[in-house]
Amino acid sequence: MLEPQESSEPLEEFALSGGEGLSSRHLLRRLWSGVTILFVLVAIIALWPRIFPPPPYRGPHLFVSDHFSVTALQLNNGQVVWTRQTLTNSLIATDEVIVTVGPHETLTAFDAITGRERWTLTTWQDQPLSDFTPLYLNGILFLKTAQTITSFPPATTDRADLYALNPLTGGLLWHYGAVGPLQFALLGAPGMVIVGDQLNSDIVPCQIAALNSLTGQQRWQATFTDVPFVVPEAIADGAVVVASRGYMALDLATGTLRWQILRQANLGTHAIASGMLFSVILDKPTQTSVAAYDLTDGSQRWHITGTPETLNGDLLASATTLLDTPHFLQAAPYSITALAASTGAIQWQSNLHNPAYPVALVNGVVLFNDASFQDNGALAGALDLLTGNIRWLIDPHMPVITIAPPTASTAVFTLETGTVRVINLTTGQTKTIFQGQSLKSIATLATANG
Repeated sequence: MLEPQESSEPLEEFALSGGEGLSSRHLLRRLWSGVTILFVLVAIIALWPRIFPPPPYRGPHLFVSDHFSVTALQLNNGQVVWTRQTLTNSLIATDEVIVTVGPHETLTAFDAITGRERWTLTTWQDQPLSDFTPLYLNGILFLKTAQTITSFPPATTDRADLYALNPLTGGLLWHYGAVGPLQFALLGAPGMVIVGDQLNSDIVPCQIAALNSLTGQQRWQATFTDVPFVVPEAIADGAVVVASRGYMALDLATGTLRWQILRQANLGTHAIASGMLFSVILDKPTQTSVAAYDLTDGSQRWHITGTPETLNGDLLASATTLLDTPHFLQAAPYSITALAASTGAIQWQSNLHNPAYPVALVNGVVLFNDASFQDNGALAGALDLLTGNIRWLIDPHMPVITIAPPTASTAVFTLETGTVRVINLTTGQTKTIFQGQSLKSIATLATANG
């Protein structure tokens, strides 16, 4: 029978050695294992975003461009999402791509979420174009082009063309063109696009046509020989509102004339809201009037008369029901006035220190520009929509580039130094979110669809 053997090693030395099996070699092995595990964990943490990348940002975007690049920012905080190097003159934001217009009418489309280049078009590089205007309507990218064709003996012919492109691929969907001194005015309606040939001439009369937005097939065409020009201005209440020597309304489905108001006086600015057309009419050098018409039958709802000094400015219609759906105008050189849509009665009048005119209605405030600042004016402050009281003023004034539609509490501006700022419409406080050099264009995209 085996008897247990007692260790001859003193108890103190046994404890200091760590006990049986815990030699210095074993300690080193354990330490190395721990370091290895720690290294693996660090590597996993470092490589995790690459192995399992986070979903791309799909919230509201703000796109800014200078001469040489386009940058996508998160609209809420200005964080850069992506940047691409490209020669850029202007931007067009569609639902899924951002299209840049570069030198020599070059179009380049980038994925709005990832920045990946989708397509490039250089079709028009060899054509001497007098107009090259991209527009985005009804999910289609439209290009308005115009050129003057000179032949021998000396003769010129103007030609206007409209191209409909798939914004995702750049592929041509259809083409519409005509010969003559034409200038297209486009309006988007569900499933169709309204095309207006603005100028009358000996070659062709004024025309307005409705085209199928997917195929370009003509649905109807209206011809006008007794007016010098026609400009489709808006689509409202199932009608195409047209400005000419007065106003007319065409039925959106058939193109038939609903009503017509002929005036010999020059038309000023106009606005449309809540089934009514509001218009500034320059009756004569010493008299200006504002009139409201019902879009259903063209009947005049009210009419007020004043002088160019008291009624002289831009109309801005409110789509809200506040103040009986007021519209705003520059009622005097140093004031902005709100009139009730149903009666024309003055709701409030705000007196200002400098010549001003309203530029936008956002989140219960009226943004106004200082008309004495530079050529195009600059944002000077905001008025309360209900009372006309000054909410806040900005000094120095800032040129307005765009108002970001996704966020009702902020508006986006840029300075000549290339600084993009967000302004809180409630308080007027500004925050710089992006610094660039010689920014040329800015655009917003409410939601980016992947």
